[in-house]
Amino acid sequence: MTARMTALGVALAVAIALPVTLLWPGKHAAPRVTRAQITAYEQGIDPLLSQAGQVVEEGMKPAVTDLDHDHVTPPAFIAHEADGWLSTLQSVRRSISALSTPRGLVAARTPIVASLDLYIQAATTFKAAALAPAAQRDALVTRGVAQATRADRVFDQGAIVIQRARRAVGLGVSAYLPDPAANG
Repeated sequence: MTARMTALGVALAVAIALPVTLLWPGKHAAPRVTRAQITAYEQGIDPLLSQAGQVVEEGMKPAVTDLDHDHVTPPAFIAHEADGWLSTLQSVRRSISALSTPRGLVAARTPIVASLDLYIQAATTFKAAALAPAAQRDALVTRGVAQATRADRVFDQGAIVIQRARRAVGLGVSAYLPDPAANG
């Protein structure tokens, strides 16, 4: 329980501090990243992010909808699926943490890893919801959705860093990452 609280505290600190740092006027420029460094990093991270995205989009979201109101898939099966989500998300997290990251993109890796911690927490909560009595399920689903929503926002902070770095070297926007900066 202490490790989970520590991970949540770190993720929340990143979620609060990183946007302030990125948007603070007069901030110091991040170390310049070359086109070659960005493309090499993306060759490593894009397939991993695709795996994690598939878990969220094709696994967690439909299962949560089912737990919340469709009630087609038995909750015990959703709990079993959650084991697979957790395994994949944890593997992706380890792999991204181990990636050689150019100094100018460390500010992207940090929130991406923190977002994976939050997705892992959400998957754990959704598994608990599937295993819980029906009377407790709604509260757990709501908590898991909140965790996944925070994960989305934290992930977007990492995407902002990569998209900015790409623009700075004339690569344009990556189709493999959201471009939250374009919306604000």
